[in-house]
Amino acid sequence: MLLIVSLLVFGNVLASDVSGCADNPIVSRFKGSEIAGCRAVRFEALTLPTGRWSDDKHAWTAARDLSGRVSRLVYTVPGQAGGQEVFQSYLSALKAGGFTLAFSCHGFEDCGYGFAEQLLGGVRDTLAKRPNLVSHVISAASGEGKFSFLTAFLDRPQGEVGVSLMVVDRDKGSGLSMPVVVLRVVERQQMASGQVTVDARAMSKGLAKDGHIALYGIQFATDSAQIEHDSQGTLAQMAKMLVAEPKAKVFIVGHTDNTGQLAHNLALSKARAKAVVDALVTKYGIQPDRLMAEGVASFSPVASNASEAGRARNRRVEMVLQ
Repeated sequence: MLLIVSLLVFGNVLASDVSGCADNPIVSRFKGSEIAGCRAVRFEALTLPTGRWSDDKHAWTAARDLSGRVSRLVYTVPGQAGGQEVFQSYLSALKAGGFTLAFSCHGFEDCGYGFAEQLLGGVRDTLAKRPNLVSHVISAASGEGKFSFLTAFLDRPQGEVGVSLMVVDRDKGSGLSMPVVVLRVVERQQMASGQVTVDARAMSKGLAKDGHIALYGIQFATDSAQIEHDSQGTLAQMAKMLVAEPKAKVFIVGHTDNTGQLAHNLALSKARAKAVVDALVTKYGIQPDRLMAEGVASFSPVASNASEAGRARNRRVEMVLQ
């Protein structure tokens, strides 16, 4: 890990950095850059594009979701360096640090016309202390297409790291006088267990009141129907509820966000629901005729898919009374 840090630390903390912000310990700054804004979340689901944006389907043609500690940083790059110099410096340093490049693109024609707009959705929050910079960055990237982007991943024993990097080049017409770096880093880890507990009694009450209940304690490997180990507590409570109410029959319904192809998400959501049914039957002895698996992809959202937080809420498993 120290090797990676030494390769990627381009510069040091500057007095002109926005107060309360610091470099990410894994991916740092281009020499001379100044931190214009930052935001960190202890646990969040982050979508990292691995393909261009489809304006027709309003979705990434390919993407990966990673959950864990997420940091967002925006840097300004004073001086003579151009956007391509900054971008290539990051690309070289990431590769030297062991990262694998998953995707890169440049401008509208390469990335898709809605690409920058989607990526910069949270830049207003990140640049809360520099609101004057927001419109210039969005105009240069979303309006003029002067940007380069990459997604890269690093496998390491303590958990995978995902990076997305957008460099928006200076553009006089947009009022952006220097390159801007928009950096997102997610360090994959499981959500701490015990933070939210839905026990058998709560499940029973939820079903009686609303006819369905969302169970966010059921987690799957990325783009897979493999149930994560931390899901066992919720599975056990589901089984306990079903044993306590022997006449109850339920649908197990898988839900996804709207990222990716609809056909793929329909198949994935049903496969995940079936995995839950199989676990309840084989491990907990619930009669199979009391359970039915179905997947509805992104057809029934509980939040907007326009934000990462909303997409995380939409990826869920529900129990629904038959």
